[in-house]
Amino acid sequence: MAVFMLCFCPFVLGLLKPSFCPFDLVSLFHVPLVLKYEFGDLVLKYEVLLWLSPLLWIVFSHKIVQLKILLIMKNPIWKYGLLAGGIVVVLMYGSFLLQGDDFDFSRGEIFGYATMIISLSMIFFGVKSYRDNKLGGGITFGKAFQVGLYIALIAAAIYVIAWMLYSSFAATDFMDQYYQYAMEQLQNSGATQEEIDKQVANMERYKEMYKNPFFKMGITFMEIFPVGLIVALITAIVLRRKVVEVG
Repeated sequence: MAVFMLCFCPFVLGLLKPSFCPFDLVSLFHVPLVLKYEFGDLVLKYEVLLWLSPLLWIVFSHKIVQLKILLIMKNPIWKYGLLAGGIVVVLMYGSFLLQGDDFDFSRGEIFGYATMIISLSMIFFGVKSYRDNKLGGGITFGKAFQVGLYIALIAAAIYVIAWMLYSSFAATDFMDQYYQYAMEQLQNSGATQEEIDKQVANMERYKEMYKNPFFKMGITFMEIFPVGLIVALITAIVLRRKVVEVG
């Protein structure tokens, strides 16, 4: 996890401060030498990311791109969608970093959904901002739900991209660890041997399907989007308001 976070430090710094060149960070800490000594074959993946980092810096430092980003961020849907996605990714990576290699799946599931709820609370603020600043203080249930749904979709897309990157570079053995955890839970459940064999067969099939990136993306999307759907529905009920016409 530490390797993954270190790899993306140049990305983050380049986006927050376009005048910052990612090469400064690399030359300052001599990162490739350290990684080659401690992590062996992972240095190749890291160096690929380092080559991508300056390219991203060049793109995001361009004035036209910065102007487009500024215009996008003035739209409440994009602003709060990106904010929700950013929060869920930071909290997710933070939890992985704190737990290290000893990931607790039982607590991780609870923390994961709590993280989603916290980040998707941005749907409420996004719909409220859209209602007050774009529609003059009034919004129908349908429009509020639509705006909330768009914010949830943006957040879900960011979540999926973040997990695909993390599972590809930092947690390549995630499914193996989850499989082992599921088998331990199954053995301690008191189920009959027939039930255990059936569940083992299902897990083996699921493990094989998870190797397909499109299947993995779909599963990851369905982890967060239903939560966003519920939050958008509740938000629409709470914030719907008719515009009071004067005169």
